[in-house]
Amino acid sequence: MFIFYADNHMSSPKDTINTLQPEESDMENTKLDRVLEIFFRGLRGEDLSVRKLADEYEVSTKSITRSINDLKNFLADHRELVGYTDLKYSYQDRCYRLCRG
Repeated sequence: MFIFYADNHMSSPKDTINTLQPEESDMENTKLDRVLEIFFRGLRGEDLSVRKLADEYEVSTKSITRSINDLKNFLADHRELVGYTDLKYSYQDRCYRLCRG
């Protein structure tokens, strides 16, 4: 696959991938920042509403749900490190809360 530019310059797919890597890296950093922020907000005792977080971070509810699942998996894998802490969903309040077990 080749990409043609207005000046008839051709580049290979490898060149295209190299130019995209910083953006992909920025996206990963943004996701990591978001996950850590959500975690620390939970530590402060905030209720974590998927809809409100999605609106605040300007991402889909699916992205927030993935971030919360990442946090839940981390907490489950590192129970001793985080003091048996878990994110629990309250159906009544429609939000997650960080709970120590």
